[in-house]
Amino acid sequence: MYAPAMNRVRITNVTSAHPGRRVRQEEAVRLIAEMSGDGRRAAAVARGTKIETRAIALSAAEIMALGTIESRNLLYHEIAPGMAFDASSCSLADTD
Repeated sequence: MYAPAMNRVRITNVTSAHPGRRVRQEEAVRLIAEMSGDGRRAAAVARGTKIETRAIALSAAEIMALGTIESRNLLYHEIAPGMAFDASSCSLADTD
């Protein structure tokens, strides 16, 4: 049996959305080291990325207060849909 003919799809636009706060990489490494207890690994990963700043959804103090991965994941589930909406809205607006 033959597969049905495939239709070509052309991607015409790609967008992304990021949380509004920015933190310098050095500060991110410090926070990750405090949270993970592995400062050497955090620093090594940061050096490899060559990223200067990172977008974060909460202030550093708020992130540190979350404590567990589960609480951070729950927060992500609250924030991610809005960011997805923002990204898709930008993409659709660019097609007009």
